[in-house]
Amino acid sequence: MEAIRSFGLSKKLQNQGYFLTGLMLLLFIAGLIILKKVIILFLVLAVLKLTMVALNSTHKIIKIFPKHFEIKLGVAGSAKLIKNQNFQIIRIENKKILIDYIDNTGKRQTVKMLKTILEEEDLTIFINFLESIKQDQENEIPNNILQKA
Repeated sequence: MEAIRSFGLSKKLQNQGYFLTGLMLLLFIAGLIILKKVIILFLVLAVLKLTMVALNSTHKIIKIFPKHFEIKLGVAGSAKLIKNQNFQIIRIENKKILIDYIDNTGKRQTVKMLKTILEEEDLTIFINFLESIKQDQENEIPNNILQKA
């Protein structure tokens, strides 16, 4: 038997359904694009981090020379060149090593670094080196005593 009359969904609701479906598809595509960009961002950051790790693995943080030593905490950081005669004191506070020295302008400066930045054995050797500098400074005969009056 055939219906005398049938009623379908109003054009307004049909259009609204199409519109919402289209909007959902657009949001889905936008989400994929954003997610793709986030994934690319994380990949770029991972590559940069891997590069920094590779560079830091060959980087020498502390270099000791006969009359001075150099501290460069990072590959991109500036190096602190400290003359042995300008070294003042080394302090170890909690997890930090603090090295006080007099810079070229005569001001007291402090280099701060974490204890974990060096291997335990290397840290011990470096601390012994600095303590020997301090010992040499204390045992040194002042120049003014050797000069004639």
